[in-house]
Amino acid sequence: MEFTDKWLKKKLEKYENWKGAGNAWYAANNFALAIEKYQKAEEITTYEKYPEQWAEINLLLGNAKWSLGSRTSAAHCTQLLGEAEDHYQKASSVYKKEKTPQNWATTQNNLGVVYFEMGTRTQGEEAKKLLNNAFSAYNNALEIRTKDDLPQVWADTQNNLGGVYWEMGTRTQGEEAKKFLNNAVIAYKNALEITTKDELPLYWAQTQNNLGLVYSDQGTRLQGGEAKKFLNNAVIAYNNALEIRTKDDLPQGWADTQNNLGGVYWKMGTRAQGEEAKKFLNNAIIVYNNALEITTKDDLPQDWAMTQNNLGTVYSDLGTRTQGEEAKKF
Repeated sequence: MEFTDKWLKKKLEKYENWKGAGNAWYAANNFALAIEKYQKAEEITTYEKYPEQWAEINLLLGNAKWSLGSRTSAAHCTQLLGEAEDHYQKASSVYKKEKTPQNWATTQNNLGVVYFEMGTRTQGEEAKKLLNNAFSAYNNALEIRTKDDLPQVWADTQNNLGGVYWEMGTRTQGEEAKKFLNNAVIAYKNALEITTKDELPLYWAQTQNNLGLVYSDQGTRLQGGEAKKFLNNAVIAYNNALEIRTKDDLPQGWADTQNNLGGVYWKMGTRAQGEEAKKFLNNAIIVYNNALEITTKDDLPQDWAMTQNNLGTVYSDLGTRTQGEEAKKF
């Protein structure tokens, strides 16, 4: 019996060492090496003999493979995301809502993240199925991640849920799209009840930027005063985000939000007339040029090209609204 206990202790120590090494590489954003170390830990465990460790390492492997997959090329990404889903499903066979509710909720949330990532990379019915899976997984997580008991993770999952609703809204039309986009706004506003500017400024800014994306999408689907209201809301949300996403502190986030803001000003300009239209289109030019201070051709060529294309569209619109030498300039 004593020999068995020592052998078991030594085996679990090896597991903890490999897991710890994987955690260190994960924290350093070296996900490939993290996976390698986690796999060494996984070899020590089995569902039958060490179910807790087996579930834990599958959860960690799922996180690492999702993190790596979301940053790699399309073909490799699909493989890694599929493997991440498989790891989370394995963890779910041990983590049960009744016995380990928080671990179960974490696994459900992470499954939602993977399904969402997979859904955004596909089209048609396959995308719809994956996004619905993400929606179900996030709502499962919210059965445990309540606002009263776990406010921060409740807000995180609300923010994730908002992303699914927005993605669903962009892929549909009419009343169905309107419902999804309205639900996205509700979910993001829920998140903002916890992720306040004072306590969690980075999350607050991210959610404000997300709200801006939804408001902008809502505005483009409407006409007249209602469209103007949503587009104005988008401007407010993006400017809120820019209170935290400053050029000095968060240059990439600042540039992204400037680019988003340019899109709203352009939309407002195309819907206005006369001097008002000119004002909005000139504002679009200003913020697109702001973005180009960070998204340079050398450092971020794809983003640079996209913003140059956006600028060209705005200049073209300005040119069609003017006459003579001024139009020629644009």
